[in-house]
Amino acid sequence: MDNENVVLQEVKYRRSLLTALYKNILAIILAAVLGCLLGLGYGVLTVKPVYTRTSTVMLVAKINSSSSSNNLVLSQYYLSDVGTIIKSAGFVAGANELHKENGGAGEITSSGIGISYGVEDSLIFSISYRDKSDALAESKLKTVIAYAQSSLADYIKADGAELKETSNEMAKSSSYNYFKPSVIGFLLGAIAAVACVVVVYLLDNTVKDREEIEELTGVNVLAFIVKQEDFQTADANSSSGN
Repeated sequence: MDNENVVLQEVKYRRSLLTALYKNILAIILAAVLGCLLGLGYGVLTVKPVYTRTSTVMLVAKINSSSSSNNLVLSQYYLSDVGTIIKSAGFVAGANELHKENGGAGEITSSGIGISYGVEDSLIFSISYRDKSDALAESKLKTVIAYAQSSLADYIKADGAELKETSNEMAKSSSYNYFKPSVIGFLLGAIAAVACVVVVYLLDNTVKDREEIEELTGVNVLAFIVKQEDFQTADANSSSGN
């Protein structure tokens, strides 16, 4: 019997806490939105742009009697693997060695490399590199493409495969990522609001219902006065039910 009372007390406690959270849901939402706005403001003030350089390239077969069939094979079996190869650890390590030999600054990482495919079965695709400065993005992309041109055929094991740039000009773009600070601010605001509600609930030692009065005094409640707002709410509910 004691165990049942303990379980009932726990259930009641949880329901009361959930009720307190529900009553303050608007304040929690407002705190979360405020946190999101503060995070966005922090991002605007502190987040630096990410620069991206992009070049369009083409995977082709060397000119010979079977160039058509070679291109068909490249399209069907190897193009989808190019992105995986260029972002692989072995390829990135080789590109870094070439980058250092050429006196390049910084380190090439697989996360900085981007691959974008265009039309399906086309041998034309884009390689990009993202970095904290435009100069670094440009130099590292040049290194990645140069290393791919010299070694990609060995990686994909395709006879006579070559990688060629379709243009000497690289596309340039920059972007700001405010998503992360905004999400962090939103979560921190919501967590702080919920924590405040829980702390206030735990520190509140007032009696909240007649069951608590009966438990504390051992006397059954014979009657109680309903608050006007509760009475109006109950009346409205009964009217809507009818």
